[in-house]
Amino acid sequence: MKRRLHDQTKIHQKIDENQDVVQPEIDFVFVDELEYVNKELKIYGNVDKELAAELEKILKDYNKNISVAAYSLDGEKALVYNSNQTYFSACTIKMPIMLYCCKQIDEGKIDKDTILTYEERHYHGGSGSIRYNAFGSKYSIETLITLGLSISDNVAYEMIVEYLGHDGFNAMMEELGCTSTIVPNWSIWASKAQVNDFIKIWREVYEYFETGSVGAEILKNACTNTKFAYGVNALDVDYSHKSGDNFPPNEVHNDAGIIWTGNDYLFAIFTNSEGNSYDNKVIGNTAKKIYEIMNVR
Repeated sequence: MKRRLHDQTKIHQKIDENQDVVQPEIDFVFVDELEYVNKELKIYGNVDKELAAELEKILKDYNKNISVAAYSLDGEKALVYNSNQTYFSACTIKMPIMLYCCKQIDEGKIDKDTILTYEERHYHGGSGSIRYNAFGSKYSIETLITLGLSISDNVAYEMIVEYLGHDGFNAMMEELGCTSTIVPNWSIWASKAQVNDFIKIWREVYEYFETGSVGAEILKNACTNTKFAYGVNALDVDYSHKSGDNFPPNEVHNDAGIIWTGNDYLFAIFTNSEGNSYDNKVIGNTAKKIYEIMNVR
């Protein structure tokens, strides 16, 4: 189903034969109509062409795979680059998983205060704090959501996915049209993604925030102005996001979310990079240029 966040400006019908029809100033952009393109920058709506050319140069000069997408929440502009490329989602997958979990809370199917026990089978290295605690430690679902997003806790993700299962989440992804973002049954760490799909996911997150539900408040508090922000840490703004990285042989540094500037917009930046100083500079410059584009009126 195609959806936009704001209704398109209505065309005023002419009052008499001598009066022209007034066309809308902006052709509003549908999130679902963002094209899947190769290594070219596709722009939609009211995008400054010079700034777009500067962004395309940054992207084409980079010597590794990089894909970007951005969408202004007023529906007036959008851009995509190299959106055909598929990446390991890494920890960016934790946002749609936790979105699904929070919706289950709101629907009364699970209780945010339900206690889950950390067992040896849940152990996973990498980011997070639960792995340092003793097996048998207990956590509420709300706490696991918060840890999974705020500090990207891998054990929290393991415990939540085990509790929820895969099927309901994958059905939600299919309903959103996010065909690249499925958690396979054989490994919860093998999900992949494309930037266009993460724009759809974050559009859903934004609309969910707008409900102000119990689950929406938990989710927003957990992912707003957090650490480990590979793209948005270059910007001095408020943001809600989830980043993720993975190291060779499947290296990625990814970031996606919402930039809260008054001219709010969605973004996704995915790369096949190890996150060295050169990579981080390119990712930061990309985020800054997208910010400029989205805030020119």
